[in-house]
Parts: sequence; structure tokens; C-alpha cells
Amino acid sequence: MAIPGGPPLTPEQIALLPHDDFGPSLMAISWILTTVAAAFLATRLYCKTHYNGTIWWDDSVLLASFVCLLIQVCITSYCVSLGYGKHIWDFPLENLAKFSLPVAVRAVFSITALAWSKTAFGITLLRLTNGWMKMTVWAIIITVNISLGISALLFFVQCKPLAAAWDRSIEGECIDNQILYKYNVFSGAWGAAMDFALALLPWKMLAALQMRRKEKIGVGLAMSMGFVAGIAAIVKTVNLDRLHNSSDIYETIPLFIWDTVEAAVTIVAASIPVLRVLIRDVRSTLAKTGRSRTGMSRTTGGRSRISNIGMSNLSKTDRDKFQPMDSRSDKSILYETQVDVSAGSGEERDGGIVKTRTVVVQFDGRKGRNDIEMGQAKR
Repeated sequence: MAIPGGPPLTPEQIALLPHDDFGPSLMAISWILTTVAAAFLATRLYCKTHYNGTIWWDDSVLLASFVCLLIQVCITSYCVSLGYGKHIWDFPLENLAKFSLPVAVRAVFSITALAWSKTAFGITLLRLTNGWMKMTVWAIIITVNISLGISALLFFVQCKPLAAAWDRSIEGECIDNQILYKYNVFSGAWGAAMDFALALLPWKMLAALQMRRKEKIGVGLAMSMGFVAGIAAIVKTVNLDRLHNSSDIYETIPLFIWDTVEAAVTIVAASIPVLRVLIRDVRSTLAKTGRSRTGMSRTTGGRSRISNIGMSNLSKTDRDKFQPMDSRSDKSILYETQVDVSAGSGEERDGGIVKTRTVVVQFDGRKGRNDIEMGQAKR
């Protein structure tokens, strides 16, 4: 047997070579990442349908991105069944002719999953931005789809006739590999840069909002998980060199891993901000459950204490200014339910600055008098 581009090898020489098989591990990693992405996406869609009753364009695009990721991983499993994961000298010769086309198709779905997952998060930001920031988001969406789209297209139009790109037995004229390599490095680097840009934009939005610093940090981190996707994109781009220079298909395994990581992490990153609404409601439910167990009134040593008698201190005109925020839209990502507390538990309201007056009435049977304490809580 001979290594492509090298002299024939004797059985003794082949015996001295490494005989690793990373195929099963590659399948495990790919399916675990896909399952995690599916779980986050399903939770996102649940939140959207539960709170809004429908899904929007960003949800549809993200769902399409996941379908591409799923197809990509299925093709990976097929490639492993052909022998991918082994060194070229252990790869079944009869399967080499079947291997190139599935790899090219997989690359197209991988690139599409990346482009659409970034696009989905960009569409979400379009609903939260205006002015120059909205124009910036549009520029990111357009350039990402163009740059990655060309990369996907080149897999099938790089040769004339087209079949020469995946069938080595067909003679044809193809674009120089060095040109393809440099463009793929460019598109990968551009995708990573746009991941970082999409992760930084929410911080600019948050700077203009009147929120507690702790909440700003929480929202900012939730909407900046794209940093992780950007790091994965950089690692994947660095590993493109293996695909370009190595004659051993085993060396391309990191590329298979990191393009799956990038797509899965981008889907997760796009889903996390929406989950804040669910987390908010879970926390609110747990808090209400705790209050119901404690009881709204407690009696100790003959003293009856009634807490949490809240009265609005706003006129009707002022109340109209602070209508509950639309927790069903993507804007709810930026806000969290607040709780007014003066003496005991408070009254929950969504959004706005609300001034409440809390009255605590205490009755002391032993002294035979009423004690009324008045306090104010502002937020």
C-alpha cells in the first residue's frame, strides 16, 4: 500500500505506523453537541410559543440551522461507517471513492448551519436596536451569508466538469487549492469576527438602559455567549491548514469536531437570552410558593402581624405611563421582574419605576393598642 503522494509501503512499515481509530469518539462528540443544541433550541421554542403563542423569523431560521447541523452530523456518522476516523493506510480502499462526495455535502450543510445560526441571532438583535446599530446588524447578517455562502458554493463549482471536485477519476480543470485555502481562511476569520461583533453589540444597548448593574451584567453575559462561538471559529480556521497540507485524512478530524462545535455553540448562544423569561418565571413561582407556605399572617405570643399591604401611590395618569412590559417579545430578554420589599414580601411588577407605600399593621392583645408603621419603598 502507498500513502497518497508517497512511495509504496511494505507490511512491515505499515505495522510500525500508528493505527488509531477516532471514529467512535467523533460520533459521540458530534451527537452530544447536537443533543445539547437540540435541548436549548427546544426550550427556546417552548418559551416563545408559551409566552407569545407563536414563533418569529429568528426562531424559524435557528430551527433551519439546527436541521442543517443534524444533517451534518448524520453525514459524519455515515463517513465514520466508511472508515473515517482511521489513518489513510487503514482506510478501506474500496470506500475511498464513496468518501469525497459525502464530505463535500457535509461541508455545505456545516457552513449553512453556521451562517443561519449567526443570522438568527442577528435577526433577534434587529428587534432590539435602531439607528446605526441596526444598520451594523444588517451589515453583519449580509456579509456573513455572502462570505460563508461563497465557501459552500466553491465546494461544487471549483472544477470543470463539476464532478471532478469529488471524483478523482475524472479529469478536469480546478481552481488552485491555494486560492481555495486562502478564501476559506478569510471566510472563517470573518465569521469569527462577526461572532465577536454580535456578542459586543448587546453591551452597547445595555449601556443606555436604566437597569441595576447586576442585571446588566447578567443580561450582557447571556447575550454574549457568541464569544465562545467566535473562539470555536478561530480554532476551526486554524485547523484548515490540516485539510490543505495533510495527505492523511486522520489529520482532518479536528476540523470535523470544531465546525460541529461552532454550529452547536452558536445555536446554544442564540437560545440562552430567551431562556431568561423562563428563568424569571421559575424564580417568581418559587418565591410565591415560599410565601404561600410561610403564610400571609403569623401569630406569635398573642401578637398578630399582617404584612405586605401594598397601596399604589401613583395617579391613574402616572400608572398609564408604566404599563407592564411586553414580556412576550424579544425585548423581554433585556428585563427581569422586580420585587418591591419594604417590610416582608413585596408586590411583583414587570418593568418601569414604581413607587409603592407599604403599611404594616400590628395588634398587641396584651397592651390593647394598635401600632401602625408607615414605610415607603421605591424602585
